[in-house]
Amino acid sequence: MRKIVFVLALIILQFSYVFAGGEEEDDPGVESRYVLGAGFTWANNPRLLGGHFDFGIVLYRRILYIQNDFLLRAGGLAVDGSDYSVFTLSDKIIFGRNSESPLKIYTYFEGGLGIYGNDAKQFFADSAAVTFGFGGGGEISSEEFGGLYFEVGYLGQKTSLKYPVSGVILQTGWRIFF
Repeated sequence: MRKIVFVLALIILQFSYVFAGGEEEDDPGVESRYVLGAGFTWANNPRLLGGHFDFGIVLYRRILYIQNDFLLRAGGLAVDGSDYSVFTLSDKIIFGRNSESPLKIYTYFEGGLGIYGNDAKQFFADSAAVTFGFGGGGEISSEEFGGLYFEVGYLGQKTSLKYPVSGVILQTGWRIFF
């Protein structure tokens, strides 16, 4: 029952931007409603190197802001002497304090699904991966030029491999607003 409630809550949060009030004419200082970002990803257990791309929708922006990002992450890792590629699609909810300062600090929670494989284990052949994570980050940005961000957190991935794929994750990259 808890899983169903959790999935329903994620679906509601994903589409709540449609009903999220606070149109741009209500707050003339808000010019951008969407965010695009891309960057580098590193995790430590096992060492995962790769990249990510995200598309975000600002759900609410007053004193606090809430943003819903759809995150596509791809990377490579070595498990038991075999190299694997992992592709995941996650939903990331970001909570932060909105300010006029170019420095913004936030926290996030994410969860998603993906696949993995290598030469011996084909993609889509019993190779599902479930991810979950949380952390925080900082961003130095402006509405006109975008900004540099840095995130530190925990990423857990449950795969059908016997080896755990979880640990500290570092992400850095550039975001633009439109």
